Amino acid sequence: MALATRALALGAARGSAVAVLARFWLGRLLLEGIELLALPGLALHHCARKAWLWRRLPDGATTERQLLWLGVGFDGLGRALVASGSDVRVIETDHPDTLRQRRALVADDRIEMKALQLPGDLQALASICAARPTTIICEGMLMYLPKQTVVRALRTLAALPEPPRLIFTVLDTLQPGGRGFHRSAPTVRRWLERQGEPFRWRCSPTRVQCCLAAAGYEVTELWDGEGFGEYAIEATPSVPQRNTRSRW
Repeated sequence: MALATRALALGAARGSAVAVLARFWLGRLLLEGIELLALPGLALHHCARKAWLWRRLPDGATTERQLLWLGVGFDGLGRALVASGSDVRVIETDHPDTLRQRRALVADDRIEMKALQLPGDLQALASICAARPTTIICEGMLMYLPKQTVVRALRTLAALPEPPRLIFTVLDTLQPGGRGFHRSAPTVRRWLERQGEPFRWRCSPTRVQCCLAAAGYEVTELWDGEGFGEYAIEATPSVPQRNTRSRW
């Protein structure tokens, strides 16, 4: 909550209309109306996703000793995990400009920040994971990357002596219908294109599981996104030896 409050204050100071509106109840009411028109249920979907993810985070009872957050943005779950008393090492990665803003908002010596972007920093990502047992968290980011980049990253991670556990979100295909990202409203698509972040791919849970299995991973948990059109997967390395040929 402290991180969100400071992030909104920083955004408002820099002239962000959304940040200004979000700091007042009338503004939040207006934003809720916009959400209702553009992506109804988005906020509830995000809250449900965070609750599911929190239950998947490593704790003292797991073998993972390192949590690597890709594209952390201004998320606070890793910091909440550290604050809860967990001794898991947390590494947050993002674009250098984003991390610079994040450092200005919250400084915590127990959390390491690394500037890292895919696909250029793929080997750096693999080196971090090779250092100790790792859980990788990647929320709401893969759909903006080319599919080939995602497959290449999966192959690289699967080839490590001790591949990391994976927790990530995926956009479902358009066929199931439903609300939210299933519908992919034209206004949302145009806005994403103007921001330079169009959705580059979608995939069904079945195909994602096949791709993971080909790389030597098995799905241990799948959250269906409650019909919103974005689901989440937890996958762990399987035995025997992995075959890293993709089936996407």
